[in-house]
Amino acid sequence: MDAGRPLPPIPGLDGIPDELINHLRKRSNRKEDSRFPYKVFALLKWVGYDQNRANLAGCGWVSDSQNEFYIHKPRLCEVLNVKLNTLNVNLKTLGFEQTRKVGEHSYFKNDIFSKNSSQQDFERIRNSRCKPDSLMHMNAKAAYFPLLEHIQLFMMDEKAISMFKKEVIQKWEKLVGSPLIFAVSIPVFTKYLLNSIQDSLGYHDENNTIQQVLVGKTPNVVTIFDFAVFLARFGPFDNVPYKIMQYQQILHIIQPDYFMFTAPSLINYFSSTFHNCFSFKISQTGEYHCYNLPLISSSAAYLVDEDGVYYKSWEKMVEANHFLTQRG
Repeated sequence: MDAGRPLPPIPGLDGIPDELINHLRKRSNRKEDSRFPYKVFALLKWVGYDQNRANLAGCGWVSDSQNEFYIHKPRLCEVLNVKLNTLNVNLKTLGFEQTRKVGEHSYFKNDIFSKNSSQQDFERIRNSRCKPDSLMHMNAKAAYFPLLEHIQLFMMDEKAISMFKKEVIQKWEKLVGSPLIFAVSIPVFTKYLLNSIQDSLGYHDENNTIQQVLVGKTPNVVTIFDFAVFLARFGPFDNVPYKIMQYQQILHIIQPDYFMFTAPSLINYFSSTFHNCFSFKISQTGEYHCYNLPLISSSAAYLVDEDGVYYKSWEKMVEANHFLTQRG
């Protein structure tokens, strides 16, 4: 449905359901359905392809486009009960780009906003909102690097660690969809992560394994530092599923008595010292440490222990260290 003739003078709002009007005019809070993108989406959904409803609402989808819509600003401002300046600021800062103007109608697009948008898409739009000019010209890497300062990686020199941090930043920005975003809710970030892995590798996480090993300092939130720790343990990014699966396969044979009353946990051996370290307790002799090399693919020797011995897989590491499978 495209805009037709110029709209008639603005009528009352009697044709729009009271429940919808009340929702559209409700003050914004922390819930996504109270924010601008969702309100516009809800109004467009009510309009559908009904031209009379479009005239009442002051907006409508372009019929032959998945994500382009048009608005009549005076009408939409009245429906939402906002000032024109507020509407313009919301459109600009949330990444809605004007594609054209035809008569009294302004046409807009946002790559994340479409007829099939979900709650996660609305949150992503808000997270990727345009930053002030001073931030837009800021070097994103310069902003991220201080947040990764405390990443500790064993058996890697400074050059390799710097390269690792650059890859973390590059992958983080690609996943969250915008620079200068430092934290995302776990459900949303997990969705981004799994979509990326599924698209590129065809991996399907049927047991929520990724979320189990994506351990954050703050409940329900993933920061770029948390993501860096995740990649330190199982990176590089393209090898994450393979390294997790190989690690998971050895858990049930390491110290069986340790898991006599509980199922093997993916995080039991995560070390609190170096972020690429796995620590295995050994009866009477202390601990054995093994390290993932996050720049080395799973097809090469990507594990190394504290004695400098390299292994091509977790299985090979266990085979070479029989004491890990002995009962205490």
